[in-house]
Amino acid sequence: MGQRAFEKCKPYFVRTAQFKDKVTCCCRQHVEMRSLFKSCMQFRKRLLSREGSSEVKLYESLSELVDDTLCTRSANTHQHKISCLDRLCSECGVCKFSMLPGELDESDVQISWERYEYKNVEVKKGDKMIRKLVLKLEVSLHVTILHRHSVLEYDGKDSTAEEPNIVTEQFFVISPDQKHDHHYTHCVQNLVSEYLKSINCEISVMHEFTDGCSSQYKSRHCMGDVSYSCSDFGYAKILRNYFETSHARGPQDAAGGFIKKQADLAVIRGTHVIQSSSDLFDYAQSNLSTMADSSKCSRRIFRYVDSVNRDRDRNFLPVKENRKIHQVRSFNDGEIFVRKLSCYSCQSCIVGNYSTCMNDAQLGTYNKIKMVKESEHNDSDADSDNDEGVDDETNICDFVSKGIIFAVKADDTDCPYYILRASKDPII
Repeated sequence: MGQRAFEKCKPYFVRTAQFKDKVTCCCRQHVEMRSLFKSCMQFRKRLLSREGSSEVKLYESLSELVDDTLCTRSANTHQHKISCLDRLCSECGVCKFSMLPGELDESDVQISWERYEYKNVEVKKGDKMIRKLVLKLEVSLHVTILHRHSVLEYDGKDSTAEEPNIVTEQFFVISPDQKHDHHYTHCVQNLVSEYLKSINCEISVMHEFTDGCSSQYKSRHCMGDVSYSCSDFGYAKILRNYFETSHARGPQDAAGGFIKKQADLAVIRGTHVIQSSSDLFDYAQSNLSTMADSSKCSRRIFRYVDSVNRDRDRNFLPVKENRKIHQVRSFNDGEIFVRKLSCYSCQSCIVGNYSTCMNDAQLGTYNKIKMVKESEHNDSDADSDNDEGVDDETNICDFVSKGIIFAVKADDTDCPYYILRASKDPII
């Protein structure tokens, strides 16, 4: 059967996927928000059929609702200003959102929607419990996806400005070290830099995309390391971009999962004995370095780190509101330029003129921050401020449930903590 004949057999209720159907997010936060929005609009529809009102609107999507509470988009960029998105604009806000009297009445309003909960599920087959066999080793596996221009001597093909040829590689660092901090990340960066130099790949500007893990990438010490990366690794500029919480899933997760699964299968089948991190490195180096011809990735590179040097003077004073920062840029030692959002769409940023970004009104401007080392600071209370709190990837609601007793820090000197008991389950 040909493709056209196959398409004619499509049922009438199956529609062709459009571009808007592909631009979506499946993270827990957005899925639950869409469920809540759908339930609220269904409730509003019932009220409108009963009361009737021309002042309120029945929204088709959450984006449409948000647009009504913001100022008109810019004609050039078709984006909202960042002051409007941060609710700092005096001309827009939630005050523009109209509600029915029945929606404001809390006496008999009950709206139910779906949300996710973590549950442990046990599957039984006959009288035996089915359990997943996993490789229980204390091994750190750091995955980096490298996108670089090809090198003629190494890749067999040259890359020029007129005809760029981009090579994708998977770079793995295996180590028995279990402390995932900024020292470990700096060690990985150094191995990546040494590899690029060994194949004569000259890098002047390094672009990094990471998640928001505070201990590895986004703490004050991590940003301090970024401010010295140019002198450490020989770059002219370095830019680190942070994904929003729960939005950093990508090919690096699949690459790491593949290595773990293959190691599990090798142990289960009895073909290899993997009892340490060095055994895992030897197995991966000898069996998993090559890729399939149809793969978009050229090769896998493995490096082994026995220990991480933490005797470095790279502890810095806190950076104000560092969790709101999503791009860090540096080209001078001890200085970083930060802003709330990244830009890779305007012509100025594409050619490297970041100071003249054309989307400053929508994304915010760069703020210069001087990174001060703790050893250079004379204030004895410098160590009392620590921004390495709970990782954004961890939801506090996951630790609290009905009946749980927990402590809350207080400002009272006589009573530093309050002991509380949760009377209800948390509402997300």
